Amino acid sequence: MELRDLSKMQIRAEVMMLLQQLYAHDELPKDLQDKCLASMKSIKNTEQVLEVLLKEFVRVNYDKGQILVNLLTELGTLAQLKKPLWSFIKDTKMSDTVKDLAGIVLRNLGDDSDPGEFLSYLDNPKEVIDKETKKILEMAVVNPEAQIDFLDFLFALPEQEQITLVESLKEDYPGEFLANILITALDTQPSEKLEEAIIVALGETRSELSVPVLTKLVESGRNEIARKMAKKSLNMLKIAGIDTTNFFGDKRGFPICQLTKVHECYSSVIDGAGSQGIIFSRIKENRDVLMFSVVISDLDGIVGCFGFNGISEDDFGRIVLRFHEESTRVSVSPEYCKYLLEKAEKINENAGNPIPYEYIAWKSLLWDIPELDQSVEKEAIKWASPENFMQGEVLYKHPDFKHWFLDDTDHPAVKEILDKIILDTLDNKQHYRKNSNDYIELLENKVTEMIVRVFDENWRQIYKSRLLNAAYLLDCQGLEHFKEIASSVAAGLSSEYNMPLEKSPFIRQMFRKTIIEGFLRYQHNLEQQNKSAKLISSGIKKVREFNNILKTDTPKHDLNDIIDILYNTWQYN
Repeated sequence: MELRDLSKMQIRAEVMMLLQQLYAHDELPKDLQDKCLASMKSIKNTEQVLEVLLKEFVRVNYDKGQILVNLLTELGTLAQLKKPLWSFIKDTKMSDTVKDLAGIVLRNLGDDSDPGEFLSYLDNPKEVIDKETKKILEMAVVNPEAQIDFLDFLFALPEQEQITLVESLKEDYPGEFLANILITALDTQPSEKLEEAIIVALGETRSELSVPVLTKLVESGRNEIARKMAKKSLNMLKIAGIDTTNFFGDKRGFPICQLTKVHECYSSVIDGAGSQGIIFSRIKENRDVLMFSVVISDLDGIVGCFGFNGISEDDFGRIVLRFHEESTRVSVSPEYCKYLLEKAEKINENAGNPIPYEYIAWKSLLWDIPELDQSVEKEAIKWASPENFMQGEVLYKHPDFKHWFLDDTDHPAVKEILDKIILDTLDNKQHYRKNSNDYIELLENKVTEMIVRVFDENWRQIYKSRLLNAAYLLDCQGLEHFKEIASSVAAGLSSEYNMPLEKSPFIRQMFRKTIIEGFLRYQHNLEQQNKSAKLISSGIKKVREFNNILKTDTPKHDLNDIIDILYNTWQYN
């Protein structure tokens, strides 16, 4: 970016003009904020820009001050701003509002001064603390990032301090704002003592938001103590005039959904390990985008989540472009996203695994999304036909199926058989090189053995569900032939179809790829061992063990030529 060399008068005029543009909005669009910030950054004399902003800083109200806080944080450094901001804080003529805003900028820039010193310069420190706390709780209702920041802080404390914080909040800030954030904390399966403190606090919130979660705890709390405490808290709400019998589910998502509408939703195609990525977004009237991205697994449920509250459409577009670059990005319906995410939540719940609180905060964006008319599986199975079952191998011509194979950690039988194959290949490599047909026949028998030993009823259901999910996403892309084949292969996994899996072209190809990938891992580990051996010859044994390499004489056991045979034979079968 080329910097502009402006006079002091020109800088003041431009900065004030940009500020007026920003002040004109009750809810500042991120796109406008980014443009104004970029314009200020393009001015060569940064010190003069900061001087203009600091002069404005002492004159504005709290809401406009928030804009200046963001600009000073982005444009200045702690070295540049520490002295002037602390001078504001120490100035007895300055209002607590200015001092509070100055403290926020300093914290944003990493100032590690004693908070007690800051509070000592305030006329009414309790009022400032109350104001900041109320602001955080209010923001958390419509800003999942604020909620996550609070939970980050809560869970970073020792357990007793967590409990003390919850108890102090219930005394000073009862109501739906506190209920909103405490329910999210409760959903994360906190420690028993913290859970008990939250249950008590929810009974004192006098908020109908607390009713659904307490009712659920009465029915299925983790222990008898939690169930009794939840019942007592419900009675407290009833005494406070809250209707505890007629309620309509969790309403935490209502405020944020009322202010936004659904924007764009995307999914990656599920891979052979059952992993999948989801992006869900909503957009405000000012065109700011709220979005979250989730990684889910059909074995582990919700794995991870992150999100952004109020980014520009351009920034959102860049995130989407980088989303799961190794697989196809599919535009999907919000109903599909909600279906998959709720299904993943149940996996966490059934396994007793806590759901990440980042996801619990962001899932409020799904509040007004209706259910699918019918499940993904019921929709996709309609496309199955017996004749397409035998074309299953064609799926491997689609790039998203290149990762459909089993790792040696996925099933004990896979590791056992792969180890035996590699050992046998090492012992008879010269023979197999000269008699490749015999070798391929032997490996085809091993493929059959793996299929028989791995694919019990549970694995049939796992892969049936994965293939139907893949078929649904192939349909979203208009890939009729691929979707029909994926659906047909899935149908063939049902025992009622009476199709022997060892004859399934797709399943056989998946286990052939499993063998090839096993050889590639072995070869990679062997090459890593060679590199390490050159550096630390005495540490070869440890390196082999670390890389899980079979103990062999390295120079004599390169398997690249065997891998070539497998590629040439199996890649196009």
